[in-house]
Amino acid sequence: PGLASFAARVLKNIGMDIVSVGNFDEEKQPLSQIKTFSGLEKSPSRRLMEKIFLDGKKTSGQGGNPQADITLILGEDYGKKIYGEK
Repeated sequence: PGLASFAARVLKNIGMDIVSVGNFDEEKQPLSQIKTFSGLEKSPSRRLMEKIFLDGKKTSGQGGNPQADITLILGEDYGKKIYGEK
């Protein structure tokens, strides 16, 4: 999980706690997603993650990992952004 590890380091460096890093179990995602549990949709952490990882695209939803408040699913869009592909 090279891209996920990179994103985890970014988040850790800005003071967030990382519960786990791994590959998403489902098929490749074209767009990155942020999933939260009800009540956290407007949290400062989520808004910051939206700015860093979503580039203004609203592909967020509810649900995610029950061990974490926020689940970030990196899509192909973020990989292209990091590696400079179009």
